[in-house]
Amino acid sequence: LIAYDARTYQTMADLDGVSRKVGFNGFAKMRMFEDQVNVDYITADCVDGDCAQGLSDTQSTVVAQESLVPDLSTGKLRQEWSYLGPELTKVNQPSATPVEVEGKREAEFGQQYDASLHHYD
Repeated sequence: LIAYDARTYQTMADLDGVSRKVGFNGFAKMRMFEDQVNVDYITADCVDGDCAQGLSDTQSTVVAQESLVPDLSTGKLRQEWSYLGPELTKVNQPSATPVEVEGKREAEFGQQYDASLHHYD
């Protein structure tokens, strides 16, 4: 874990009337270019900067960005953070150099895949 969003969007009463902090939710937008995947982590913005007015229908904030590049011959995946926004609470420093993790080599995916073995109704 490198960072997380600890911001409070609003404080609201739950069904029992107890006041609870509600955080921001977001989504990831993935863009592919050749062998690289770029991921933007995005949250909504509050209307005119005032969360009591709700969330904006048109404005959002990119809170983090990373890139992933696989090496199909070795199965390694190179990951690198390019941006961590000030909105995030940082718990670890990202590596100054790209991080590589082990994975499966392309040749290992040549086996026939039987979907019925991995499907439950």
